[in-house]
Amino acid sequence: MSSKGSNPSKPPANLFQNMVSAAMLDNNVFLSFRNRSETVIHSLATVSIAGIALAVTLTYTVSYATTTIQNIQMVMVAFSTVMVGWMMWSFVAKVICNICGSTIKFRDMMRVTGIAYGPGTFVLFATIPALDQFILFFVWIWVLVAVTQSIKAANNIGFLKAVLPGILGWFMSWVILPFLMLGSFFLPAAN
Repeated sequence: MSSKGSNPSKPPANLFQNMVSAAMLDNNVFLSFRNRSETVIHSLATVSIAGIALAVTLTYTVSYATTTIQNIQMVMVAFSTVMVGWMMWSFVAKVICNICGSTIKFRDMMRVTGIAYGPGTFVLFATIPALDQFILFFVWIWVLVAVTQSIKAANNIGFLKAVLPGILGWFMSWVILPFLMLGSFFLPAAN
């Protein structure tokens, strides 16, 4: 019987194990996701769960939406923001890594960065009133570290080379894009 993580060509059996392994920065998970196209379902599910977690958190922490339609809009925009951010971050990482000599393809990078969104599910804990900002900051940094580690492992590059696509993609996906897409829910409407 082989030990967990000893075979990078075979990912753990279920989504939850993959998410935990990625959150714990297990390089074998990232390598298996790069090499196996069927793992795209786990990446998509992980990003979707992170998107739903963000949407639920915003629903319970933002008092802007006063009608059911506005709540539904905010949930849909929050979920879409996470999905688009994942694609954008994957593209940025792929381009920068290809410039640095990697041969990774976009779909491989999407699978690798997608499973690294596992810590994003913890954004649900930002609904705790006294700890909301601390938890949100912690989760954002954890996602940054996990995706940067996934970029490093999937492209077989050093951590410092993975920092540029990691930080640039994170800033675009978790700072600029949410501000642009969700800003209308937080900024007062101009009369």
